Amino acid sequence: MATGLECQREQERDRGGDDATRTAAIDFAATWERLADTGALDCWTPDEDRAYWREHADSYGERFPDGSCSSPEPEALETIRSAVSEDDSVLELGPGTGRYTVEIAPLVDRVTAVDYSQAMLDQLRERLEVADITNVDTVSGRWPTVDVAPHDVVVTAWTMYSQREVARALEALVTATRKTLVVVDGLGAVPPHSRHLAEIRGEERTGQASRVLLLAGVLEELDVHADYSVEPAVREHIDVSPEAIARGLVGSDADDATVTELVARLEPDLERVEREEQTYETSDDGTSTDDRWRYRYEIPAGILCWHRPELETEHTR
Repeated sequence: MATGLECQREQERDRGGDDATRTAAIDFAATWERLADTGALDCWTPDEDRAYWREHADSYGERFPDGSCSSPEPEALETIRSAVSEDDSVLELGPGTGRYTVEIAPLVDRVTAVDYSQAMLDQLRERLEVADITNVDTVSGRWPTVDVAPHDVVVTAWTMYSQREVARALEALVTATRKTLVVVDGLGAVPPHSRHLAEIRGEERTGQASRVLLLAGVLEELDVHADYSVEPAVREHIDVSPEAIARGLVGSDADDATVTELVARLEPDLERVEREEQTYETSDDGTSTDDRWRYRYEIPAGILCWHRPELETEHTR
C-alpha cells in the first residue's frame, strides 16, 4: 500500500522532479516544533505531563476497579494482532492503564511497558495483577533516553504529544523495532468537551494540527515508509455523576459554575450506565455505586504501520 506521501512524491516526479535533487517542500519535524510553539499542536512538557498523571492516575483506576479498562481502537488492535506471534517480544511506549497491554500480552512471549509516570505504572501493575497477566515487565523512564533493548514489535498509542524532539523520538522507535512498528495518534479533531470549555471560558478553540500525519511525514524524512489508515476511535469517561465527569474533565481546581455549565452542555452525550454493565457494587466506604454515568464521544485515530523491508514480503502475502 502506498502512503499519501509516496503518492505525492510520484506526482512530483511526474512534474519533472527528482527526489535526489529536489528540496523537500515541508520539514515535518520543524513544522511539529513550530506548531507546538503556536499552540496549534498540543505538545506537553515533561513536567506538565508528569504533573497531570500524578493528579489523574488514581481517577483512571477508579473508573475500572475490577481490573478492566477501556477498549483499544479495534483496527489498531487488529493491526497489532496481525503483526505479532507467540514467540515475539513487544515494546509498548506509554501503556497508560493498560488498555492495549492486556490485549497484547496473551498473544506474545513478553511485553516491556515503558512509562515515565510512576503513578500510571502503579495503576498498570495493579491491573495486570487483577487480570493475572505475568509476562509484562514495567520500566520507568523517559523516551528516548530510557535504556531498553530492541524488540520484535514496537507499539505506541496516543503518546507522542510529550515528544517535542519528535524526529529523535521516532528514530529511536525505529531503532528499537526488529520487525514491526505501530503508531496510533490523533488527526486533530477536538473533543466536544474541549470545545464547550473554550466557549465557557471565552477562548477560541479551533482544530489542532494532525499529529499522525506529521508523524508520517517525519518517518518519511527518516526514510521509513509506513502504511496509513484511519478509524473512528471511541473515548468514554465513567463516574458516579455527570458533575463528577465534568470535574474530571476540567480539573480538580475547577470552579462550580464552570462544572455546572459543562454538565448542561454535555447532557446530549451523557447516559446512565445500565446495571448489568456495572462490574462493581460498593465503594470502599460501603456506599452504593449503582449510579454510574458515561460520557462517550468519537474522535478519529490514525494508524501508522511499518515493517522492516526484509520482512515486508511475509506481511503482504
